[in-house]
Amino acid sequence: MQSFLSALKDARQDKLWNQNELAWKMGVTPLVVWEWEERGRVPTADQCRRLAKLLGLAPPIEPSPGDEWRVVR
Repeated sequence: MQSFLSALKDARQDKLWNQNELAWKMGVTPLVVWEWEERGRVPTADQCRRLAKLLGLAPPIEPSPGDEWRVVR
């Protein structure tokens, strides 16, 4: 199983989106996406659900940097 952070970054890259594109689709700044991927900032529950839908991820029950996400294909 992948960690949330690596699954988020891998799924974004699989879609060939850069951090700016994901930020625009999520309604956040590129800095927020960078903080999720690089600094371990935890998205809100609503953001987790939206990320899961956009990126094809199964959201964790309670989001935290150590939670496991799996890529749904």
